[in-house]
Amino acid sequence: MKHKTPRHCTPITPTQSRGRATRRAAAMMMALVVLLVVGLISGLALQAILQSHRHTREEQQRVQAELLADAALSRAQAMLRKDTAWQGESWSVNLASSPAEIDIAPTAAQDLKSTGLAETHVDKVAGESSHLRISVTAIYPSDPVHRAQARREVTYTVSPRGGKP
Repeated sequence: MKHKTPRHCTPITPTQSRGRATRRAAAMMMALVVLLVVGLISGLALQAILQSHRHTREEQQRVQAELLADAALSRAQAMLRKDTAWQGESWSVNLASSPAEIDIAPTAAQDLKSTGLAETHVDKVAGESSHLRISVTAIYPSDPVHRAQARREVTYTVSPRGGKP
């Protein structure tokens, strides 16, 4: 008895085998190209997200430094209303976003990220006995690398006999 090969299982010739291998290789190359394109697009999207996050952080730090400078300037004016001989200070402020954050024992890095520093100097204006120059430099956060700085300077008029300016 002779063995018959079913029609759907016809023998593959060497030419047909090479054609299938070529199609498989082309499909593999196409899959690699698609993966490469998807990887590049994902990398670009991640880079854009990181840049946006960095810009937002820098803007937040700049605004916080400006607010700290304004607060230090108001504080200096209040101190001068009490005592016109006040010469300034170095004011360190913990700017944690909530009271709960202050209660948690912070690490040194966390402490730097929520602490601002305002340097206030008061000098007499040359030739003007009733005028004082208040200079404020605020830095937020106290991190030596990633920080923002704001400056304020005003002339404060000292009222005679303790009156308000």
